[in-house]
Formats: sequence, structure tokens, C-alpha cells
Amino acid sequence: MPEQTTSSTESGLRAPQQAKASHRPDPLVLLALFLLMQIMVVRVAATYRVFNATYDEPTHILAGLELYQFGTYSVNVGHPPLARLAIGLLPYVLGLRMMPPAGTGGRRLIVIEREYWKTVTLARMGTLAFLPILIFYVYRWSSLLYGKIAGLAACVLVTFSPNIMAHAGLATNDFAATATIFAAAYHLWRWSLSPSWANCLLAAVTTGAAVLSKFSALLYLPAVFVVFQLIAMLQRRKSRAPENRLSFAKGIAQAAAFCGVTLLVIWAVYSLHARPSAPWTGKTAAAVELQLAGQRPKLSRALLGISEAAPLFPRPFTAGLAALVAIVDGGRDAYLLGAISHFGWWYYFPVVLAVKSTLPMLLLIGLAAVALVLDRGRKLRGSSAYLAGGAAAILAVAMGSTFDIGARHILPIYPFLAVFASVVFARPAPPVRGRALAAALGILLLAWHAGESFLAGPDYLAYFNEIARGREQHFLGDSNLDWGQDLARLERYVEAHAIDQIHLTYFGMTTPEAVGMRNVKRLEPGERPTGWVAVSVNYLQGINLDGMPRASYQWLKDRQPYARIGKTIYLYYLPQ
Repeated sequence: MPEQTTSSTESGLRAPQQAKASHRPDPLVLLALFLLMQIMVVRVAATYRVFNATYDEPTHILAGLELYQFGTYSVNVGHPPLARLAIGLLPYVLGLRMMPPAGTGGRRLIVIEREYWKTVTLARMGTLAFLPILIFYVYRWSSLLYGKIAGLAACVLVTFSPNIMAHAGLATNDFAATATIFAAAYHLWRWSLSPSWANCLLAAVTTGAAVLSKFSALLYLPAVFVVFQLIAMLQRRKSRAPENRLSFAKGIAQAAAFCGVTLLVIWAVYSLHARPSAPWTGKTAAAVELQLAGQRPKLSRALLGISEAAPLFPRPFTAGLAALVAIVDGGRDAYLLGAISHFGWWYYFPVVLAVKSTLPMLLLIGLAAVALVLDRGRKLRGSSAYLAGGAAAILAVAMGSTFDIGARHILPIYPFLAVFASVVFARPAPPVRGRALAAALGILLLAWHAGESFLAGPDYLAYFNEIARGREQHFLGDSNLDWGQDLARLERYVEAHAIDQIHLTYFGMTTPEAVGMRNVKRLEPGERPTGWVAVSVNYLQGINLDGMPRASYQWLKDRQPYARIGKTIYLYYLPQ
């Protein structure tokens, strides 16, 4: 434990305040953090021209450009606008413009070949704006609790995480949500320890930013906050720290202020950048409402009814949230261990964590848990309980969902796990028996984690650890493996091998023409052509078929593929 720890650290309540005086910027630490970020940026940027736009990217890009070009918000309002503002900034500043009509999924935006890679690259660069936020809070939280070395170790775990790297390199909102949700959780933690007005307002501002990044923050952060409050309450009773108690009146006032400031942040962004209708499309939030009224999802209609009676939130916000609720309520085919379910499995995300996280990171988490159990003085348990509780809260909420389509939906759990695992590198005071051995083992695991990350490149999105490697398609599908990222790779393979014609069925929003493919014929369901045939692995698994029969392409599963393009497209040669 760092030098700031005192006997009261058992409750985890005073460590941050006492660390404040000694927690000054260290030039060597700043240099190390800068180098870690630079390494990650270079590695992420190296993937930009490898992968074409994944399934969701065109919509996010289109929505971002609409915000700047028209100041309106009509393209897929089921996601809030903050990450899209970052995604659309560079494309807009450098002269890219929308081409009405918008069409579906932004195809009209990026189908022009000379602009395709420029658009995708510039948009993806915007996502990296959230990297300093994530690194700052990961280091801050870990170093406050366990010291500078632990803080750097936590940042290594995050910056070399294949899942984190994958989504940091895409023009989507998953990485932005990870950074802002973790930042909000940090300030909710500080507020639970010390219920001051400053902590309350910082928690409100960062919570507003998290909600504006992704609606899942509305589920994750309340669960995290409740867990934090329960832990703080139990620890206060045990430590009897009256200075941290909050009077009823002050508690009500702070709760009201928190809600008011969070709401103000949401209104500010929507009012400045996201008016509800786009005159060039004629689309409005009302169009979403009419569609929902036809589908009659009860919760969505209730949200819209409440908004009509008392418009506390901006109309596009409410319509977007209602649209998302309708989609989730309707379910979606999910794939796990060879089975398909429309409403998923409660154990889906634990399996995702088991096979999509690096083994050394999982072992470090286990080593940290063992170290805490053996910590007889219990100097580390109180502070670590918040991190374990936050991760558990996110996992529990995700396990209760029926939307089991990818690790990206629990991406915010990784910073919690990284900081929790960094307890292995805490400096004990006084020395704890066996801690030196644990630290040495931790260094080896950290090096393994970094090496595993380098070996995974550039396929961070389709990364699986040794448990599932080589058999990925039997474990998981959708954005865990196939998010439509390998069409450009197929084009390069076709060009290099002089294949003059190919039948293709591809899961993605990018057209073959956008990446330069010619003489491509669509492989229709049930069609059995001769010659070259390419199929996305999602379709071989029987998911994401857009209404096509589930067995449409199952006949190909019994055939040996000629080649595997990247991780997600199987290429066959079928003789006459």
C-alpha cells in the first residue's frame, strides 16, 4: 500500500483525501503514460486501412456529419450524439459532406470510392479523443489507492487490451462510452466517500457525458452507484467515521442537484447540436414515435407518453431511448457455443469475458483476489471492494439483458478489472509476506498480456484467447467475431489471385464497389453456383440473416474452405 494509507484505510474512506497532498504530477510517470498512449495510437491507426467500415460505423459517421452540416439529429436517434460529434468533426472540417437522400446506414455517404478510406479514417481518428480521458481516470484511480507503479500497471492492462484497442479504432460509440462511464464511476466513488458539493457536481457532469455517449450508461451507472453507496454505508458503520456522514436535508439537496446538472448537460448538447428534425429528409423524432406506436412496445410507448406529458428530456433523446427499448424488447438472434437464441442466455457475458479477455489478465485478476484474501491487515480490501463491486454491477446488469450480441456491450467493465488487478503491484506498508513473489508473478503476467496483444494485431476485434483460438466460430458470433470488417481484405485477395468473378454474401453495410471489387454477384439464399464463393461467418452460423431462412447457407458448412479471409469470410471454390 502507498505511503498515504493510514489505519482508516480499512474502510476505504480517507485514502483519496490523504493522498491528495502527495499525489503531484511526476514527470517520469507523465512520460510513461504518454508513451503508452502513443504506442496504442500507432497500433490502432495501423488498422485503419486494413479493415473496411464495420456494420455500425456508416450510421455513426452519417449522424456525426448531419450534426455539423445541418445541426439536426434524424439518423438513427437510438444512440445519443456525443461520440458522433467526435466522429464527425474531422470529416466535416476537411470538407466531407452528406449527400441527400441519406438512404439506409450511410451507404450513400461512403460508396464514392475516392472518399471511402478518407471518410472512414478521419471518422475513426475522432474516437481516439476519448483515450486521454480513459487513461487519466485509470491511472488516477489506481494510483490513489495502490501507488504509481500500480497506476502504470493498470494503464498497461487497458492500453494493451485487445477489446479496448479494437473499439478505440472504430467510428462507433463503444469506446467513448467506456471512457465516460468509467470517469463517471470514479466521481460517483469519490462522492460516495466524501459527499461534498464538488464531488456531487463532478459526478453529475461526467454522468451526463456518459449518458450522452451511450444509453447503456442509464443502466450501468445507477447500478454502480447503488453498489458504491452500499459499500460506503457498510464501511462507515465499521469505521465510525462521522465526518463522512450526510444529513438527510443535505442528501436530498445533493440528489436534486445531481439530477438537475445531469439533465442540464444532456439538454445543452442536444439543444446546441441535435435539433429534432432535418429539413432535407423530412425525418423527425415523430417518425420514430409513429413506428413505435405501430409496434406497440409497452415500455417504449410509456416513455413517449411521459415525455409528452412532462418533457424533461429533449425529444430526440426520448425518441431515441424509446427506439432502443423497442429493439431490445423485440430480441435479436444471439449465438453461443453453437446454439442460437432470440433472447440470449444469462451466462452469455461470463463466457464472453472468459474467451475474449487475455488469459494473463484473467490470471492477474485472480492473483489480485488471492492477495486480498491473504491481506491480513485488510488495508487493501476496503478500497478494492468498490472496483470489484463496480465490475460486478455492470456484469449483473448485462447478464439480465436479452441483447447478447457482443463484448462491446460490457466494454466498460475492463477499466474496473484493470484497476482491481493492479492491486498486485501495490506497495505494502508494512511488508506483507509473499507480496514480493506476487509482484514478480504480476510482472510476468503483465509482459505476457502485452505480448499477447502484439500477437493479436491487427485482428483485435476478432481476438479470442487460447481457450477458443482456432475455433472462434464455435464459441461466439456477431461483433465478437464478424462485424463486417474483412471485405477490403477479400478485395485484396481477389486482386492478388486474379479471381475474375465471385459470388458473395456479406454481412456488412459497405458495398463491394466501395472497396474496389468488380464482377461480384450476390449469392442468393439456397443458390448453389459453381466457381468462387465467399460467405461471412455470421451467415454460416445462421445469424443476422435479415429474414432469410436460417439454413440458407448451411450447405457450405460441410465443405472445406479454400481460404479464410481475415477472421470472418470463408472462401470456397466449387467445381462444376
